[in-house]
Amino acid sequence: MRIRPFNVLLLAIGMVVLSCNSKMNSQDEQNDILLILIDKTISTVSNKVRQDIFTNHTTEAILSTLRNPGDKVQGNYIHQNTSGSTAFLFSTPIPKFEAPKTGGGMTLNDAKQKYESQLKNLGGVCNKKLREAVEESNTGSTSLYTDLWGILEVATRAFKQDAYDTKTIHILSDMQESMTGAGRRDFHETPIQSKSEAIAFAKSDAKTLQQLLDVDPAVLAGTRVVIFPPYDALEASDFAINRYYWEALFEAFGISDVEVK
Repeated sequence: MRIRPFNVLLLAIGMVVLSCNSKMNSQDEQNDILLILIDKTISTVSNKVRQDIFTNHTTEAILSTLRNPGDKVQGNYIHQNTSGSTAFLFSTPIPKFEAPKTGGGMTLNDAKQKYESQLKNLGGVCNKKLREAVEESNTGSTSLYTDLWGILEVATRAFKQDAYDTKTIHILSDMQESMTGAGRRDFHETPIQSKSEAIAFAKSDAKTLQQLLDVDPAVLAGTRVVIFPPYDALEASDFAINRYYWEALFEAFGISDVEVK
């Protein structure tokens, strides 16, 4: 049986609703942030199935993140000028569960059902915004090059605005760094040949990156990164090698939790 993407979304929202229900009677004071990066270059992820997986997983992450007034969600595009990209998505306040007042005519079960309905509606709004962002085309010159290093500068700016307890980055990209200029890396012009070379390049590039961009390892430390590449990238041998590069580069900035979906 083929499970439709929207049904997967409803299941994800339902899981988040159950999680939120467990917190209705206890205030969770920690602040969380989710940063969403979508590749808008010529190698962008155009496979519909992969787009759906990213969109539904990220919608679930948005609803799991937005629990308290200090929580934040931000979305940016990846292209030639990732560091200077304008955010396409900012936090949508999550509805607050309100216990029924005595004698108000509403039972606790009624209040919970109302809250669950509000969460489902918010999930639909977030999913729609994400889908529009994923499907939006970039016909400008910024689509010709891919600045993935810029993700770390965008994250530094977003994360240093507050003392967040959890920091997560979702990336929809084939992770093919492709930039020109002194000190920059281009995976197409100089493909990585081995795991040892990937790690060596990453260690060298980490030093260059700190000279070129405003990146703070202390701010980035402890961040979780989830990467959603296209199927052809997952099946390609160069992605497996490039993955060693990104794991080593992220590790240089205190990011050791890197997952590929």
